Amino acid sequence: MKELLKNRVFLIVQGADLLQQIGIWTRNMALLFYIMEMTNNNPTAVSLLTTLEYLPIFIFSLIGGTYADRWNPKKTVVYGDALSALSMLLILILISNGIWQSVFAATVISAIISQFSQPSSAVLYKKHIPVNLVGSAIGISQSLMAIFTILGPILGTFIYTQLGLETSIWALFAIFTIASGLQLFLPKTVKNKSKTETKSALIDVKEGLIYVFKHNNLKFIACLFFIVGISFGITQP
Repeated sequence: MKELLKNRVFLIVQGADLLQQIGIWTRNMALLFYIMEMTNNNPTAVSLLTTLEYLPIFIFSLIGGTYADRWNPKKTVVYGDALSALSMLLILILISNGIWQSVFAATVISAIISQFSQPSSAVLYKKHIPVNLVGSAIGISQSLMAIFTILGPILGTFIYTQLGLETSIWALFAIFTIASGLQLFLPKTVKNKSKTETKSALIDVKEGLIYVFKHNNLKFIACLFFIVGISFGITQP
């Protein structure tokens, strides 16, 4: 653990992840309460917002993971947070002009960006952290996400109720901008062209799915995640 805490890449990525989790949950709760206010607690609108937050995870997580191995991970995480910051400005401009429905589109954009930047963090760990510590580093990142699953709604609700929508969005812009700037201090990643990069991403995705279906353990885990996901989706609303 001490060795991890001395690793610059680990500290930068963890610092950025912490900011991202604060930003993601502040965004989720602020937009949720805003939609509830604008639609008089319409259940269809609330469910639509939740769907748009999680649908990109289902569609783009596999694609994002494939491209994480192909793109420069430092540029991906820096540009990803910068685009998230810009999407917050876009929301603010559109809401100021009375187009409150824009929050749905902005939610999709922000969620898609996350599916490309998050896998790149794991790639950075594999390239800049000793092999025997990669598991611990990824485990800490997963624990941080789990903690924010509990604390995130509390924090997001507090920020929204105390600051209101516009100030919350400005705070989000600042959070994602700082995260993007922090990751500029990551070391440059030298890309060695591998055989996988000569194939199309679609072939990579297809081979990944075939690999999963050929291994019973992976199929079993996928089914469990599917069941848990369905259960979570039913109970959350």
